Amino acid sequence: MIFFNDSIHLFSKNWVDKQTRHYVLPNSPGTHVAQYRETLNVGYLVTSASIQKFGVIALIGYDNSATRPISLYMLYDYKNGLFFNGNKRKFNLSTEFVHGQVEGVDFFNTSYAYISNEKYVNGGTVVPKLKTFSLEPFLPAAFMFSKPDAEFISNSTTICKNGFIAFTDQSLNNPTSWQWVFSGGTPSVSFQQYPQVQYLSPGVYSVTLIAGNGAGFDTIVKANIITIKDIPAAGISSNGINAFCTGDSVTLNANPGPGLTYQWKRNSTDIPGAVNTTYFAKLPGNYSCSVVNDCGATLSNIINLTENAIPLVPVVVTEQSLVCMNTSGISYGVLPDNGVTNYAWSLPSGASISTGSGTHSITVDFGGNALSGSICVTASNVCGTSPVTCSPITVVNAVPAKPSNISGSVLPCAGATGVLYSCPLVAHALSYSWTVPTGAAIVSGQGSNTITVNFPSVFTTGNIKVAAVNCMGASALKNLGVKGKPVTPAAILGTTIGVCPGANNVVFSVAPLAGASTYNWIPPPNSSISSGQGTSSIVLDFNASFISGTLSVSAGNSCGVSNLKSKVIKSIPARPASISGSTAVCMNQSGVAYSIAWIDGATSYQWLVPQGATIVAGQSTNAIVVNFGAVAGKVKVRAINACGNSIYQTSTVSIVCKEVDMFKSHEVEVNIFPNPSAFQFNLTFYSDNESSAMLILYDIAGRELERREGITANKAFVFGNNLKSGVYVAEIITGTRKRSIRLMKEN
Repeated sequence: MIFFNDSIHLFSKNWVDKQTRHYVLPNSPGTHVAQYRETLNVGYLVTSASIQKFGVIALIGYDNSATRPISLYMLYDYKNGLFFNGNKRKFNLSTEFVHGQVEGVDFFNTSYAYISNEKYVNGGTVVPKLKTFSLEPFLPAAFMFSKPDAEFISNSTTICKNGFIAFTDQSLNNPTSWQWVFSGGTPSVSFQQYPQVQYLSPGVYSVTLIAGNGAGFDTIVKANIITIKDIPAAGISSNGINAFCTGDSVTLNANPGPGLTYQWKRNSTDIPGAVNTTYFAKLPGNYSCSVVNDCGATLSNIINLTENAIPLVPVVVTEQSLVCMNTSGISYGVLPDNGVTNYAWSLPSGASISTGSGTHSITVDFGGNALSGSICVTASNVCGTSPVTCSPITVVNAVPAKPSNISGSVLPCAGATGVLYSCPLVAHALSYSWTVPTGAAIVSGQGSNTITVNFPSVFTTGNIKVAAVNCMGASALKNLGVKGKPVTPAAILGTTIGVCPGANNVVFSVAPLAGASTYNWIPPPNSSISSGQGTSSIVLDFNASFISGTLSVSAGNSCGVSNLKSKVIKSIPARPASISGSTAVCMNQSGVAYSIAWIDGATSYQWLVPQGATIVAGQSTNAIVVNFGAVAGKVKVRAINACGNSIYQTSTVSIVCKEVDMFKSHEVEVNIFPNPSAFQFNLTFYSDNESSAMLILYDIAGRELERREGITANKAFVFGNNLKSGVYVAEIITGTRKRSIRLMKEN
């Protein structure tokens, strides 16, 4: 049995069909007949019912089947008092063997309930117990708690515009969401529980609150509860007068209005006693007025009042004291003064104002008849005219003189920065034009008589130059040579070959270098410097073990040390490089030339030739002439000086042909030259009784290459231009006689 909507509701316990029937009894004293309403096939015997405040009904009971199950029906969200037409859910809780025979159920809040059982004995005993269960996981929120009852308050209902009002939610039934609507407010919508709202415009406004939770929403509208008042307007005027002369005043007026009070300010500071709508200003400054009502204060606009005294002497800020004839657009100016209404300029003869007349800045043209003089100016306003100020002007007609000197370091090191150079001021110069060495940079001062220069890391030497400049042109350049660390010294002078072991007082030197303050010499092994270290010339002593070695020197100054210059010093000459001359000759060939390149330090040469050969010219020189016999062998040569001999250089010579002379020496003479030859051969023969000869040219294998007849005696005949490098045999035939000569053609 439960009580709902002023009626008593009965649920039957039916053993036969295990359905429950719903009956209704009126809630009044008397005898009544239960009225049937509906039936639900629960499938068990309903033993108890309970209803919570939101209408959720619990029907509990058991089934007398073999397993003795215990079940519960949950009924909710029904209409018109018909409990079985809404949402229904059945829960199988357990069995009587565990919980006994349940006989009672009762909600103690909206989601929790008690279950009770009587003592149960069936193969075991289950004593009476009180148990609880929760339907919260299975119920919508609207059936577990009430929707909110919306309500709110505010900390104020009347404020001035731009002010803030704080609103406080006082809704009942634990709302979890809030939606505010503020007409005329900023923000106009808020979802906070306690919002703060600013009102920017005067007016009367309404506020709406929608409070919600899982059970639903409730809305409250409070119409026209907020009144926003305006702050006072504030404005001042001076009737268009913003400047006055010393001793005068300006009348300032503020806007009138009921309930308004005033406080005048000068330069943002209150003026004592200035509390009326009108104020008479006698001092320059920025004037404003604070206008106040019960809503607050508003600061007016600002009027700047200027006190005009007679202008002071103008201060020159732009001038060019040197100008040239026939130049234009030269600027002159003074510091501007806001109180000045006119500037009166006067110019030297021949000059005229091209732009800016009457202002603080003018441009002037100087004609061909311009004379030196002064440019003068006065400043004036309504209160008077200032004293005059003048600047002297010199009209020039020649370029400046060349600067007399340049001051600054002549030894700036590579990579040096911030190095200063200057020249004396030159009369009639308007600027100065500087040039610096390649790679160096002028970092400041170009155009003035002092510059700052940065030098590159690879700087060695160069020139700093300057010219004085005016409108007529530039002077000649003044030059200052500057150097970094010294360059590598030039060649080392002195004997380099033929320095014998034990030699003393041998002098070596290099040409002195500009900017070098010291020289560091490194002597060869087995030698020592006896004097001159640090200078450009030293004296070396060589011990008995000296053969050869390298002498080196570097130049230095405060910027660093140059690269080394080196030279090899030897006692005996070097071995000859190679021997030039034929390596294949004919038997008994004569006049064969051999030579070598001159050897540095050699005083003579020693040649050796094969057995049977004879040096007919040149022994002790670098070139010899050899007559060969019948034996091949080696031609050797070595260089000689006072300290000893070099190693021999060798050339092996082969006998490749026989040379036959069928002429008698007193009848014919044949000469072919040059031999060897890189270009052509010249043939001349002399004969007492023959007027012509024939030439046959063979290669080394005996093949005939060329035949020429009618060669005239006692005249030069040229041949062999087209021959390739190699060995050839020339056969000359005169009458019944012939002679063979071996030839060598070289590249």
